[in-house]
Amino acid sequence: MPQVTKQSPPQAPAKRAPSKNGSILGRAVPVSELTSPHLKFVIYGVNRVGKTTMACQFPKPLLLVSAEPVQSGGAISVRKIPGVEFVHVATLGEYYALLEELKGDSHYKTHVLDGATSLQELALAEILAQRGEQVPEQLDFGIISQDDYRDRSSKTKTALKPFLALKAHSVVLAKEKDHQPQEERNKLLRGLQVESFFASDVGGATANWLHDACDYIGRLYVARETRLVETQMEVGGEKQVHKEEVETGRQVRRMLTMLQTNFAAGFRSDTPGLVPEYVEATTPEEMYKKVMMVVNGQKIPGAKYV
Repeated sequence: MPQVTKQSPPQAPAKRAPSKNGSILGRAVPVSELTSPHLKFVIYGVNRVGKTTMACQFPKPLLLVSAEPVQSGGAISVRKIPGVEFVHVATLGEYYALLEELKGDSHYKTHVLDGATSLQELALAEILAQRGEQVPEQLDFGIISQDDYRDRSSKTKTALKPFLALKAHSVVLAKEKDHQPQEERNKLLRGLQVESFFASDVGGATANWLHDACDYIGRLYVARETRLVETQMEVGGEKQVHKEEVETGRQVRRMLTMLQTNFAAGFRSDTPGLVPEYVEATTPEEMYKKVMMVVNGQKIPGAKYV
């Protein structure tokens, strides 16, 4: 005769004891209630690829903060975009003074830092100025010590933290750098290698921190445009459709949105299946619109999904 196991009645989930004032556990909330009112974005890529123009598509009023060596920074390319204001900082001290002003400001909906790579040069200038030195024109050839480079990276990270903490959308622009170069080759001349890993052009530790601190990391680059061509053919008496990607002869801009073997990228999303490998567009306006579709969990028609 089979043995009968007595079934116990289902037990109600245990209730958590009321938290006391100041309790860390008392701050726990269901993840479904988490909200992110402000976007934290990193856009990196080579010079002249359109990073500043893309960033200036974000909600207005928008403040473009330039740490570039040239007074006008990258602002010339966005002069015709309404709702964008520009300020240039020439020293790390000016940069921190600006952040103090922005802490109490609610006018701007978006702050764009152009860019992190130039900000780290301001950090290096401050380090050398304390010794009465100037930043050399060429940083190679062992002129700058490894300790100076480490201090530069640390100062840059410290400077970026309050920028991302401002109560507005934050967009950090940076050049791109191979963080795993072959030491025996000139870093300025070498191209993509098997072991290469490109990310924002700041110190390695700072790049890792910056990418972790932002929910959206996009690599902006130029690619050859392709289109899918379908050809009807007959094989063994049966009609078949042959599909092939064919180059159109034009170039388009793409933003990489997923981590690849050689490139840092990635969009945090609660609908990861709707994050394409990259977003492709012919204009900055179209690029921004499609990127926001990804952010909002919408599918882009024709995009390449893994």
